[in-house]
Parts: sequence; C-alpha cells; structure tokens
Amino acid sequence: NGDWGTAQSTASCFSGDELISAYAVWHGAEPGEELAISSLNMNPDTETAVAVGASDSSFDHGFEVFAVCLG
Repeated sequence: NGDWGTAQSTASCFSGDELISAYAVWHGAEPGEELAISSLNMNPDTETAVAVGASDSSFDHGFEVFAVCLG
C-alpha cells in the first residue's frame, strides 16, 4: 500500500568487550513481504550497533539487531 513504517533497535556489547560486527534480522517474514533493514550503524566508541527497519507489510513483524563482540 506504500505506507512504510519504521522502527529502531539497538544492541550493545558487555562492558570491556569490543564490537567487531553487527547484523539485523526480521522475525516471521513470509516471501513477498516488503521488509527492509534501511540502515545498520556501528559505533566503536560506545560498542553499540543501531539498526532501522522499514516495513510495508500489513502484518506486525519484529526485527532484531545483534552485536558481535570480542572479549
């Protein structure tokens, strides 16, 4: 329907760990649904990753961001 909604999710490393990578996934997505991760930014100063997801689906889906940490 062209009515895109967005949401943000954040993941962090434990204190003393180093952020080395990050990824984000949608939960419960079916083929053909219009779901996207529109950005995924890592901040090495705060050891956090922030993702923005966008959805044009008529169903309620969640997405999650994961921090890959070394420590």
